[in-house]
Amino acid sequence: MQLVPDIEFKITYTRSPDGDGVGNSYIEDNDDDSKMADLLSYFQQQLTVQESLLKLCQPELESSQTHISVLPMEVLMYIFRWVVSSDLDLKSLEQLSQVCRGFYICARYL
Repeated sequence: MQLVPDIEFKITYTRSPDGDGVGNSYIEDNDDDSKMADLLSYFQQQLTVQESLLKLCQPELESSQTHISVLPMEVLMYIFRWVVSSDLDLKSLEQLSQVCRGFYICARYL
């Protein structure tokens, strides 16, 4: 077995096109399920491909204050665990995952 360095840059996220229209009803029924199943891997790949430094989020507007994106992922995970707390508040976890793609990935690892 041989490991391939930088495999995440060589793998592309593609969906097979359905040019002939056969099976559209099946695809439409399961479209939401397949999107949700692939969402985590898609976000992980997009964050990896965008920059060599993994940034979980980016500020929408320029600011003179420090943005949360400068914190290391480990520190963010500690903060997220505190937000969710030991009671595993699923509402807080779901709200956290709706902030941005990076927070969605972190929320899935909690």
